Amino acid sequence: MLLDDIVKEIAEDCSKPGGHSSIGGSKAEEWFNCPASTILGKNQPEAKKPAAIEGTFYHKLGELLLTQKIFISHLYSYEDEVVESQGHTFKITEMMLDGVELYYNTVIKHVGEKPFAVLTVEERFCIKSVSDKAFGTSDAVINEPFVSLEVIDLKTGRRKVSPESKQLKYYALGVLEKYDTDFDTVKLTIVQPQESQEPVDYRVKTFVLTRKELLEFKEELKVAIKRVENATKDDLCMGEWCTFCKGKAICPLQHKNAMTVAQNGFDEMAIAEPKGLSIDKLMWCENNSEQIKDYLDSVHSYLTEQAKLGVDVPYHKLVMKVGNRTWTVEADDFLVGKFGEKMYKTTKKVLSPAQIEKLYKDEFGIPKKDATKEIEKYCFKPERGTVLVKDSDKREAFNLLDKLL
Repeated sequence: MLLDDIVKEIAEDCSKPGGHSSIGGSKAEEWFNCPASTILGKNQPEAKKPAAIEGTFYHKLGELLLTQKIFISHLYSYEDEVVESQGHTFKITEMMLDGVELYYNTVIKHVGEKPFAVLTVEERFCIKSVSDKAFGTSDAVINEPFVSLEVIDLKTGRRKVSPESKQLKYYALGVLEKYDTDFDTVKLTIVQPQESQEPVDYRVKTFVLTRKELLEFKEELKVAIKRVENATKDDLCMGEWCTFCKGKAICPLQHKNAMTVAQNGFDEMAIAEPKGLSIDKLMWCENNSEQIKDYLDSVHSYLTEQAKLGVDVPYHKLVMKVGNRTWTVEADDFLVGKFGEKMYKTTKKVLSPAQIEKLYKDEFGIPKKDATKEIEKYCFKPERGTVLVKDSDKREAFNLLDKLL
């Protein structure tokens, strides 16, 4: 399967109606602990961070492997390929493919241990007996009727996730609702390849609970959803669950906390050079700067999304992010005539403009400046989406409405 086809499938998946539930499993820790988070996050755009976009891509590879649309023998043919997906560009690394292979092998191994098991991949569900809004999609489910149920979830981030999480219990309830299957035990398995400091065995973690314990969680879920439905902004609550909250940038508790931390420590050393501060003061900065930076990053992401929607952000503007030069479609004929087979990498991939400039010097003794001038009309810098900068930036302001018109 071609890489472009995989990216196209991801785009189609993202455009499907239904979207994400405000009380979905992936954010269960958030709204269980802070019922008002759904109020702040309502109508807020989903800021697509690079790590999340890459995670979506690797989930898609895992899905395609398990549904036999691609095969494990071909997986590493994608290594070093550059992917452009959802406005983000990244390279496929060996470590990333190792993670997808670990996920695939784990699922296949666990299916093989159950002779009458049925595997479902990326299947949507709705826990209607709890709420019509309680829906989601499970990565992989192994259902062995009348014996056991296993939910397997791929986590591509480095932040440790426990298999006892509310998210996996939520998914297990979704399967129970959809198939009304009977079983004695439920296995919740997390595959987290990016915990690279851990041996492989520790990157696959399983928690086992009984059917009774799962149904007890269902009652907890009902109570939590009721709290969300009746929540006001007075029900905000800060904690480790705030990390991925869509409303973080406009949360009054986050703002108050960041200001308090800053006022308590940074005022007296705001203009001090690090070498002029004591170790204690430097450690205070080290221990608190991440908390403030995290909040400020959320503010910046929020303002960027608002600017994309046409909201005026004072003293700032949207500009196009520009990538490295790449070849136009007309470049092949020109380069073949100039360099023959030397223009190709061993994989028959055309060298980058910068590498061709070096080839000019090696082959003809032509300096970079003259080489750049000769190949200029065969290159362009692709736009990579927008970024919010101060209005002193020299780049031209970007207006989405002007672009559309």
